[in-house]
Amino acid sequence: MEHFPDNSPRLNLAVGTSIEVRGHFRGDWSRGFEVAEAAHDGYWVRRLSDRYVLPVEFSGHDVRRET
Repeated sequence: MEHFPDNSPRLNLAVGTSIEVRGHFRGDWSRGFEVAEAAHDGYWVRRLSDRYVLPVEFSGHDVRRET
């Protein structure tokens, strides 16, 4: 398993995989996102409601497969 620079495991999520993202303020997990692009250090995330790609790259700590 590959690791990110912050030593979190790389999840190897494919583009289009439904995911949840962790909010930075309260730490809650939110649904309604998918992987837009896998980057070397994380993931670019697309919001499903309007297909908008969020302007922040997410690390492996902040994304998980939708449960």
